[in-house]
Amino acid sequence: FNQNRDQITEQLFRLFDLLSITLSLLLSMWLYSTQFSQQYFIAGTLAMLCYLLISSATNIYHLQPGRDINHHSGLVIFSSILTFMILLIAASMTKTTADYSRVTITLWFFLMCLFLIAWRVSFRRIRLNWFKDKRNLKRVAIIGANDIGNQIATSIKENVSFGYQFKGFFDDRKESDERTAKNLAGSIIGSFDDVVHSARNKEIDVLYIALPMAAEQRIITLLDKLSDSAIAVHIIPNFFIYNILHARWHNIGSYQALSIYDTPFYGAGSLLKKIEDMIIAAFILLLIIIPMLLIALAIKLTSPGPVIFKQKRYGINGKELIIYKFRSMTTCDDGRAVKQAEKNDPRITPLGAFLRRTSMDELPQFVNVLQGTMSVVGPRPHAVAHNEEYRRQIGGYMLRHLVKPGITGWAQINGFRGETKELQLMKQRIKYDLDYIRNWSLMWDIKIIIQTIFKGFINKNAY
Repeated sequence: FNQNRDQITEQLFRLFDLLSITLSLLLSMWLYSTQFSQQYFIAGTLAMLCYLLISSATNIYHLQPGRDINHHSGLVIFSSILTFMILLIAASMTKTTADYSRVTITLWFFLMCLFLIAWRVSFRRIRLNWFKDKRNLKRVAIIGANDIGNQIATSIKENVSFGYQFKGFFDDRKESDERTAKNLAGSIIGSFDDVVHSARNKEIDVLYIALPMAAEQRIITLLDKLSDSAIAVHIIPNFFIYNILHARWHNIGSYQALSIYDTPFYGAGSLLKKIEDMIIAAFILLLIIIPMLLIALAIKLTSPGPVIFKQKRYGINGKELIIYKFRSMTTCDDGRAVKQAEKNDPRITPLGAFLRRTSMDELPQFVNVLQGTMSVVGPRPHAVAHNEEYRRQIGGYMLRHLVKPGITGWAQINGFRGETKELQLMKQRIKYDLDYIRNWSLMWDIKIIIQTIFKGFINKNAY
């Protein structure tokens, strides 16, 4: 039912986007007194088609409550830029560029971006205002007062845009029981037996089951009883079940096996990833070659030492590789004892601080990509010493080396970049890396690159 509702909402979003594209074109023509013609009709139709295809590929219409509006705005602008690039190429190939007013087309682009973002901002504000009235919120409860349930409860309470009012936990354990998760995000409002009673009496609207799969029989019993009520029920899988659900089948003779730990880059996927890396790296290097030369000159003039800093890192399959960076420190660490850069680190030069803050020290790694040792998108490579340290403390750490390391990644655009002092933060970074490996797609790579452009370069944790 929720899926059908989301599909209807996505179709409405597409309709609003088409209206925005049409209205922005008509308004730009009116503002510059441009006469409507068949050429503009063709351009408008092509723009709508291209924008819908591009925005669908970048998951603009994939509804995720709580997602930052800046994220949506970035995807909208990128999709608009790509759409107009296609229009320009099409006009050049058909030799019809003279049929269009440059001023009108420019106005159309900016108005289109404005309209597409404006209606999304308006929708978000209306939605938030609607949920301020508790009568419009769905009452939600969680079965299982454990760590996972507590994390879900905290997320619900922190995100009003979910449209949920958290009522509490159902658990047979008491709040005073030492086995119960500490600092619960809500109170225990009843036992497992009370769940069905509350559901049938319409005291709750949505239930999340956060019990371990070891409690399979209890879950089955609960689901059977809850089927006699009109509430939405969701199961939160644990890590093991999540891996199985996202695993692919692997044939070995007449048998089939589930690939729990495996690289996503095999067959056509491997070729597609290589082509993506070569094209993007070559294109970006052409764009940044002059800035890179200027940075190299600035480094040479401001501090003694080499321009390029080479360091050993672990690459695909755990093999060592040499990565390139613009030197940002007065001394270069390598080997088994590497001290992570810290805030106000005396080793960092003034120019180096700027390069690290803006990630421009990593530009030479596009050469690594062309060499085939790195990828544009993938888990960031850590120093060898850090690898050896964290692989002993974090389960599954080395699984990130099933793929090539990347210049940017899913963890980095989610804020896990730069200095990582706490083990828990590194665990979160690894979680994002493994999520990327499990769910890789070309469109996801494009989305990560887009988000890197808008929020991945500058980070307060990069010293």
